[in-house]
Amino acid sequence: MRGDRGAGRKRTATASVLAATVAAGAAAGVLGAETAAAQPVSLTLRYACAFPYIGSQDITASISMDVPQDHTVGEPSHRLAIHAEATVGSGLTFGLAALGVRSVDGTLRAKTRVTAPEGDLGITVPLTVARTSIPSSGSLRIPAGGTAPPVTFTEAGPAEIVVGDFAVHLVPRDADGHPTLQELDVPCTVRGGQDTVLTSFTIAPAPRRSASAGPGTGEGPGPSSGKATAGPSPATTSASASASASATTGPTEAKPSSTWSSVPPGGAPHDDTVAGPSAADSPDDKDGRSPSPVLPVAAVLVIAGAASVAGLRLRKRQGDEGGG
Repeated sequence: MRGDRGAGRKRTATASVLAATVAAGAAAGVLGAETAAAQPVSLTLRYACAFPYIGSQDITASISMDVPQDHTVGEPSHRLAIHAEATVGSGLTFGLAALGVRSVDGTLRAKTRVTAPEGDLGITVPLTVARTSIPSSGSLRIPAGGTAPPVTFTEAGPAEIVVGDFAVHLVPRDADGHPTLQELDVPCTVRGGQDTVLTSFTIAPAPRRSASAGPGTGEGPGPSSGKATAGPSPATTSASASASASATTGPTEAKPSSTWSSVPPGGAPHDDTVAGPSAADSPDDKDGRSPSPVLPVAAVLVIAGAASVAGLRLRKRQGDEGGG
């Protein structure tokens, strides 16, 4: 019976001090989300940590660091050192020492949130709970720390860093550094009703770079005049007008009709659609060009001339026969 009570006190005391360690590391993780010029900031929060065997325990953690207040779009933040500390009461310190716990250490993953113009950025910061010796009496201060990962913003404007929840893995050890109790995985949440904003800062727009000079002007590219998209160019308009004029003013009785449907890059129109016989039907149009109107006229003249010569010869022959 006495052995069971001793084991229970041992688990309770260890869980309480480890909870304080968790809180310190988690709060430090929040600081890691910040990015660039340095202003000291600090925040103290209460956490509810769910420990095996003993249930939920309240832990208080203090966070401090030099946080940059100015950031620039497109530039990653620096990796910044994070510091946090949890203080455990003297009663728990005495209980841990009595149970043979001489040190504690572990790891922590802290959730933070940066509210920025582009939207909320969720950041998980890995931290280390440093091995801390347990004194025989008095309060116990447990440090935690790490390095914040870089953050790059894409939009300018005001932003804030908000402290979030965390999860910690803790190991109690004896004087030789060997684990004395079961290792603990402890989730912790921020108690409600607290201001969890660590700090606010401003994200500045990206610096403007000088524009490259335009060809032949000696100046950078300026705003568009709208001429490129306002309508067809004068060259295209005149070419289209010339095409229409040539299609309607020439002789129409011998020419097959045509439609000007496009203007090539050079400005001279070309015939995309030809009405009348196709190239496959006309032996004179093997190369795809429209048949010449001169050919039908020449054929008529040749036939007429041949008929006249034949008539003259016939009349002469008849005259010779009559005279004979």
